[in-house]
Formats: sequence, C-alpha cells, structure tokens
Amino acid sequence: MSSNNMFYIKPNELVTPCYLFDIDKLHEELAGLQQYIPKENIIYSIKANPFIISYLSDEVARFEVCSLGELNICISQNISPQKITIAGVNKNSKYIKQALEYGVTRYVIESTHQWHLIQEQLNKTESKNIHILLRVNIGNQFGMELDEIHELINITDCSKYIKGFHMYMGTQNFEVEKIKSYISQLKMTVDSVTSIDIHEITVGVGFPVHYFNDHRVPNEELLPTIINDLETTFKNFNIEYEFGRKIAASCGQYYTKVVELRERNRKLFAIVDGGTHQINYYGQLYGRRLPYIKQYPLRNESAQYTICGSLCSASDILVHNHELGLLKEGDILCFENAGAYSVTEGYYLFLTHPLPVIYIFDPKEGLHLLRNKIDTEFINGG
Repeated sequence: MSSNNMFYIKPNELVTPCYLFDIDKLHEELAGLQQYIPKENIIYSIKANPFIISYLSDEVARFEVCSLGELNICISQNISPQKITIAGVNKNSKYIKQALEYGVTRYVIESTHQWHLIQEQLNKTESKNIHILLRVNIGNQFGMELDEIHELINITDCSKYIKGFHMYMGTQNFEVEKIKSYISQLKMTVDSVTSIDIHEITVGVGFPVHYFNDHRVPNEELLPTIINDLETTFKNFNIEYEFGRKIAASCGQYYTKVVELRERNRKLFAIVDGGTHQINYYGQLYGRRLPYIKQYPLRNESAQYTICGSLCSASDILVHNHELGLLKEGDILCFENAGAYSVTEGYYLFLTHPLPVIYIFDPKEGLHLLRNKIDTEFINGG
C-alpha cells in the first residue's frame, strides 16, 4: 500500500484471505517506466493480472491477450479492439473468429499452423486489415525458428500482412549479457529478411521484480541499458515493450490470517487461512527465500517461524524457518509485491477452498470490494 493510503486501510477489517490492488502504486510503477519508454510504446500482458486493466486503458498502448477468456475480459471492459494484440501458444478457430468479429487487427503468430487458422477465418470475413508479428524462438516451445519464419514470408497471402517480429526473452532476467544475446539473435533474424518491409519489433524482456528480502537486487541500470541497446540496434524500427510482472507486481498485497500456532520438534509453525495456492513468487523455493512481509500487529519480540497454508500438502510453505515478529493467533500477515500472477496462477481448486476476496484501493473511490469469496464445491463436486 502506498504510504499516503495507509490511513484508510485497517487490515483487521479485511476479509482474509484476500488480495488488495493499490491503483496509486500501479500508477507509480507506470510513471517510473514512462521515464524511459513513452506510454505509446508500452504493452501490458493481462495474464499477469486481468483485474487491473480498466485502470490501465489510458496508460498503455495495447493489451496482450493469450486466450479467448482473456479476450472476453477485454470485451467486457470495453477495451478498444485497436488496443488488443492477440497472442498465445494455443490459438484455435473460435478464439481467432471472436477476435476478428470484435475488430482486432494485431496478431502474434508462433507457427505455420497458426497462420492457416487465421487464413481460414479471414476467408470467412470481410475484414482483411490485419497486422502480423512473427514470434522468434529462443530455444523453448514458443515461436518459430528461422526456416519456418522464411517459409511464412514466402507465402504471398501471409507475407502481405507481416509487419514485424515479436520476441519473449524470459522472466526475472537479472543478467544484461543474457538479454543482449537475445537481442543479437533477433537482429540476425531481422537482417535475414529482405523480401518484405519489416518496421516493428515487440519485445518481452522480462525485467525483474525485487521479490525477496535478500541480496539479489535488480541492477538499477538494467532497464536504461537494455532500452538503449534495443534502440541502437533497431534504430529505424518502432519498438514496443511488453510488460506483465514489472507493471503489476508492486501494486498487489496478499493478506492472510494466522489461525493456529504449533510447536513441533522445537520448531514454531504458524498455520494461515491462505496458502501457496493463492500466493506465488517466482523463485521462492518453498519459502526458503523471504518475501517482504508486514505484520499486524508488529511486536518488539521475534522468533523463527515456518508459515504454512491451509492445504493438506507438505509443500504448502509460504515462509520456511525465518525470523519474524512474535505471532499470535488472529494476527494478519501482508505479503507485498503480490500483484502479478498470484491472483490467476495458483492451483485454487485444491481442497475446494473458496476463491479469495479481491479489494481495490482507488484514490477516487477509496477501498472497495471487487470480488467476494466464491465457493468452489460446485466446480469440484460436479
């Protein structure tokens, strides 16, 4: 929670477990990015957190969606089709048909198969004004290798729509040299294309978020260094930067309540009403890396705790044997930087717990409920 909002939030009045997304903090993060990148060149990947897109519609150039469900969220939020880029590892005819009918013109394709799906739907519609970016493979299942890229470029019906390339370079990238190696690979791909006019590059660089209270802090010069390298390498191109985690993470907090304290083999365990099915940090290693946590109330005494969730699983560990302020049953723990992925990535249906509450703190409206608890027995029970 940004400091100027703390007066309005009383953690003990929140229904736990819950997420709270602070729109002030979201805009602070965007303002930091916009010091280096104009908002006309920023794309938000909604997979990181679809609940905040209505607060970003005037702050970013476009939204990347990767499924029919994500597309329908954008439609329900009245996001302009001109602000949507269709992506995703698994596209099908229904997804593409819906996008074309809504008026979406920008598509990232990852294979010749995906082009044929788009072509099939184009033949059934009057809409022919589409814009294709070819996704470049970096050694995993995503995107295309050079020979498949050239195969598509040599298909006349496809090549007339191709405007540029897309490259996803991973996530939580701390190393400049690793990112630069991907930029070199992208440059080689671009230079190999001479038969069509290519003038756009979209990159998901995977700039890191500082999740843990340890010594591995992202280099403050990483962002400007990589932006400069991209702008220099592709100086005649329009470059768009795709962010998910980097935009969304800092705006989120996850609140969970201590429901029981146990001592086993001289070790202290705190059981909370949430768990790892709802809070997930990339690289946390079963709680062995300590995220930023606020305690309500915070006491002067301290002790070593292992914080465990409500799942019947030995791996349901949020914090593994770290020093925290002294805990009592009923205390609230607030896990910070929880705005990206946790709200959508957890395995929510395990043990048929309710889906957690979601709050928004909007400077115009204050704290308000976005989603109440949702029971899940109707899903797991058939």
